[in-house]
Amino acid sequence: MTMENNVTVSTESNEQILKVDYYQGTEAQMVDLALIFEYLPLGSKVTASCDSLLHGKQMFMEIDKTTAINFKYTWPNKEIPADWKTTFTITLNPGSDRTGIPPGKELQVMLRGEIVVS
Repeated sequence: MTMENNVTVSTESNEQILKVDYYQGTEAQMVDLALIFEYLPLGSKVTASCDSLLHGKQMFMEIDKTTAINFKYTWPNKEIPADWKTTFTITLNPGSDRTGIPPGKELQVMLRGEIVVS
C-alpha cells in the first residue's frame, strides 16, 4: 500500500516553499517515508522538515547542491502511530542547470509513504 501526495512546481522563481500534508490513517504501520524529486535542476538547494514530532524526533533533511535531476530521499522504517498527521515544509532554491530535463517538463515533488513488508 502506498500513500502519495504530488505537487507540481515552477522553477522560474527563486526560493519556493511547499507545504505537503501526510496523514497515516486509522492503523499504525511501519512505513518508509520518502520525498521524490523529478526534474529538479542541478545545483538546487533543498531542505525539508515535518511540523509534528515522531516519537520525540523531528524528520529533517538538507541538500546544499543537488547532483541529479531525479532522486529520492527516504526516512526508512518509521513506526507511525494511527492517526498521526503532519505537514512537511519543503524549501527549494532551484539551480540554473537544466541539463537532462526534457523541454516542457516541470519539477515534481512527491511525498510517499510505503508500508514496509517484512
